[in-house]
Amino acid sequence: MPDYFLEYLKAIQQKGADATEVDYRTPFENLLNAIKPEDIKFKVTHEPHREKEFGAPDFLITTKGLPIGYIETKKLDEDISQIRKTDQIKKYLKVTPNLIITNYRDFLLIKDGKDVDYASLVGQTYKAVGQTFLSVPSKEEQAGMPVLPDIFNKRFRLNPEDVKKLERLFESFFTSKPIEIARVSVLAEELAKRGKLLKEFIEEEIKNDEPQDYSRWLKGLYAEFTKTLIADLDEEGFADAFTQTLIYGLLLAGIDKKEPLNRVSAYANIPRSFAVIHELFDFFSKNDPPERFDWIYDEIIAVINAADFHGIAQELMFTGGHHESDDYDPYYYFYEPFLQKIDAIQKKEKGVYYTPIPVVSFIIRSLDRILKDGFNVQGGFTNQGVTTLDFACGTGTFLAEIFKLVINGLKMSRNEGQIPNTVSGHILKNFYGFEYLVAPYAIAHL
Repeated sequence: MPDYFLEYLKAIQQKGADATEVDYRTPFENLLNAIKPEDIKFKVTHEPHREKEFGAPDFLITTKGLPIGYIETKKLDEDISQIRKTDQIKKYLKVTPNLIITNYRDFLLIKDGKDVDYASLVGQTYKAVGQTFLSVPSKEEQAGMPVLPDIFNKRFRLNPEDVKKLERLFESFFTSKPIEIARVSVLAEELAKRGKLLKEFIEEEIKNDEPQDYSRWLKGLYAEFTKTLIADLDEEGFADAFTQTLIYGLLLAGIDKKEPLNRVSAYANIPRSFAVIHELFDFFSKNDPPERFDWIYDEIIAVINAADFHGIAQELMFTGGHHESDDYDPYYYFYEPFLQKIDAIQKKEKGVYYTPIPVVSFIIRSLDRILKDGFNVQGGFTNQGVTTLDFACGTGTFLAEIFKLVINGLKMSRNEGQIPNTVSGHILKNFYGFEYLVAPYAIAHL
């Protein structure tokens, strides 16, 4: 039996049965350092006692800067099967496919939402029932007699078989691979999972009756949003706008990144033309959030850093790369799954629905024909006397289709030399789009 398990047991015993959950952290950290592979790192969060809300997992596990899982620790006398049912664990599982729950003596490994392994240093037995491990009552337990050996009894000895089971559990946990993000749809889903959690944290923070510095900053930003952008924006709407602006801002910064992003470099990589996003990141880079949701910011940045933007950029091109079809709208494959995951209800209430490119093309060509034949406007949308407003432009699909029509029209009439002047003197001056939601606003800029 490895010495570090004996040292772990000794350290736990020295802390005593009356120690708090946090008191056992150092022995557990030492155990993790002894059994983890060299490339595995972990961050321990130290938060004030929380009564209602939950925050960061106790241990954030990474390899090469990319998250691979969490470990959540509880009091020594808490029942693993009861911890498994809590809202806290359910929310963590929405973000990570790899989670260990432990009370320092019993260990439950959950992968992809399913309980896959269990180990106990005190011989506790569990069985899988559905997706939850439940304790198996013994004859002694049914008779009301003590079942588990007392880990604090000096005569207690670790069972080598129990130790082997725990070693296998940790091996399975540590060998999990970071998620590979080479497709737009995968990137959207991973960002949305974390964005949904961040949105809850932000809404909670601006409703805080005893605000700290960060919540004061959020309240100030909320007031600025209602003053300059959306007068009737409620707290939930602000939390959503903040979250989506943050994520799309990081996406903008990530597409052109030459080095891994952090909060400061993300601000530097966002073009000043994206005024709302740029201003938010100015605040973001200068203000440290509370530790209880600081980790989710880091996870979002880690997802951006993990993404293969070379392949993703090919998908986000209207032509070339993986596709040549005129019907291809690359941003549909990011925006739709992202919004569906982060807030399906808002998607429905705000009437956010995707219009297929063939339908958009038909509408734009029809309007162009009406301008020419019905209003005698020579050149249709190409005519510099035409001003166009899309007052609910979404991701800019209709405006983009008009631009394609104008440019292709000049090419077909062999007036390609007029394209630069048409772009600067007509397209950039006479075409406008309004949008209520932040997500499509950012996508339209892309």
